[in-house]
Amino acid sequence: MNKAEKIIRRVNEVLHLEPELPDPEFCDDYGRTIQRINLSRIRIFSIVLFILMSFFTWRDYFITRNEGLWYENVAYYELFLCHVTLLIISSISYFVSKAQLKSIQTSFKVANLITLIYGFLIIVWCAFLSGWVTQKVNEHITEYIIGVFGIASGLFYRPLASIAIFVLGDLIFIVLLNITLEQPNASGHITNSIVLTVLAWFVSRFSYTARLRQFVNLRTISLQKKEIESVNEVLQNQNVYLEELNKEKNEFMGIVAHDLKNPLAAIILGAETSLRYGKQLAQEQNEKTLRQMHSTALRMKTIVSNLLDINSIETGKLNIKKERFDPFDTIKQVIETFQQAADKKSIRLYYSSIPTEIQLYTDRTLFHEIADNIISNAIKYSNSDSDVYISSDIKTKNDDTYFEFSVKDNGPGLTEEDMKKLFGKFERLSAQPTGGEHSTGLGLAIVKKLTEAMGGNVLCESEYGRGATFIVRFPLN
Repeated sequence: MNKAEKIIRRVNEVLHLEPELPDPEFCDDYGRTIQRINLSRIRIFSIVLFILMSFFTWRDYFITRNEGLWYENVAYYELFLCHVTLLIISSISYFVSKAQLKSIQTSFKVANLITLIYGFLIIVWCAFLSGWVTQKVNEHITEYIIGVFGIASGLFYRPLASIAIFVLGDLIFIVLLNITLEQPNASGHITNSIVLTVLAWFVSRFSYTARLRQFVNLRTISLQKKEIESVNEVLQNQNVYLEELNKEKNEFMGIVAHDLKNPLAAIILGAETSLRYGKQLAQEQNEKTLRQMHSTALRMKTIVSNLLDINSIETGKLNIKKERFDPFDTIKQVIETFQQAADKKSIRLYYSSIPTEIQLYTDRTLFHEIADNIISNAIKYSNSDSDVYISSDIKTKNDDTYFEFSVKDNGPGLTEEDMKKLFGKFERLSAQPTGGEHSTGLGLAIVKKLTEAMGGNVLCESEYGRGATFIVRFPLN
């Protein structure tokens, strides 16, 4: 067990905590906090002692010495030396503690050593002064000096360290008292010193434990505050996310209500017309009404299919069934499907490809849907009597071989703002269908999500006023 763990175990014992070791960082934080307080107090004590010892040294040298007391009783000279010694200790302690305060973040162990040395020197000085010198000058100033300086030192020691300092100081006092006096405990000096040493140790232990409890409480509050802030941040993010979901849900409901209401109304009107006037209308008119109803139903089916597709993708329920197929042939089938729609707007479809036997290994149905959406968009947003260019090819870049499918239209093109939200759900772009066609705002979002789910990528190149080119790539490696 290393030193840090021993200290932490001691913290647990003092505070009656669980036996498990807390984060070792706790020990370092507490150590720095305690030693910062100790160094500050040492600096203050040193200033006070320096002032007092300066006065006593002046008095001893200029008054006591001039009165001849040094020659009558050598103890007065020894008292002068004690005051000079403490004067030097105070000076050194002041500058050392001041310098150490600046580096406490990285060397709090050194600060702890300084605290122990300072406390020990003060106690030993008290023991020598009261056990040797003052017995020859004033026998009534004895163990009280140990008690006063032991308690007044006010430094934070770990309980075991305080025991060592106070007991050692008292032992030195008792030894010196036995050397100095024939009956050392005649006036109760030894008894009083033991009582005051125990009292000083209890005060030291109480101060240390109280400070430790305060630190633990403050640290606990700090950690709880961080946890609360972290939870609040998570909740805020969740609220933002929920607000976005709510907004999206409202948009979704609005689009569904708007996009399905009109087709349903058209179907109902067509059905009512057929039911009421079917026998009176010519067969050609009835067939026209049925075709309109069929077209409207197909439009509704497309809307519902798009909504289900986007939901399947986002909920992770999209099932990709991989198989090998000819992508060139699939694209031809899609083009044939939209040939009639293109003819209605006098749009010419041009398809170019390089014959090859390479096959894609992915979901044929989803690939068909991607091509369907892109070609459908090109026809929908192209002006009448214009051209749409469709191409497919095998390309190689950086040792990667991929299948590329592109569709270029001659529509209005896309603005910079359009490009930013191009593949978003329910996004309304500046370009509008040129033949009154319907748009759910989901087609390109579906294309992007399906393409990425199948391991490919899609991009758009466009200049406003000059059409747009959509490019889909699937790796062949």
